[in-house]
Amino acid sequence: MNETELAMKMLQYGDLKATLDVLEAQIKIAVLERGKTQTVGNVRASYSTGRKTYDYEATINAAESAGQLEPGCLAPFEAYSVDYEAAVEGFKAAGLIDDSDLDMFGKIAVNYREACKTFGLEGVVTSQQEPSVTVKLL
Repeated sequence: MNETELAMKMLQYGDLKATLDVLEAQIKIAVLERGKTQTVGNVRASYSTGRKTYDYEATINAAESAGQLEPGCLAPFEAYSVDYEAAVEGFKAAGLIDDSDLDMFGKIAVNYREACKTFGLEGVVTSQQEPSVTVKLL
């Protein structure tokens, strides 16, 4: 391929790419309006509702306040852990380090997401990205 042929191919590519970009934008708008993935031939326009972020702790707290949960029902979702940094600092300051003394630095962590799932509670949505569409060849 000589220089002229290469230049012509590159100009043709630029023109086709601009046309395809406009076509892709039109497809995205149409699929966003439908709210559902579309597949025609070997082209798929995948619809995504946008990622949501949930506040499961707020959901559990609201259910507890509303009397929807029994006292102690979160026990299966709690996990005990030790804040070793605070323990070590405390023992260093006192000049003592003993594993039996670590309990005072312990903390309980609750798996709020799993608790919501088990209790059939819908998590409070704290944010959601905008829906989007991706167009690709299969």
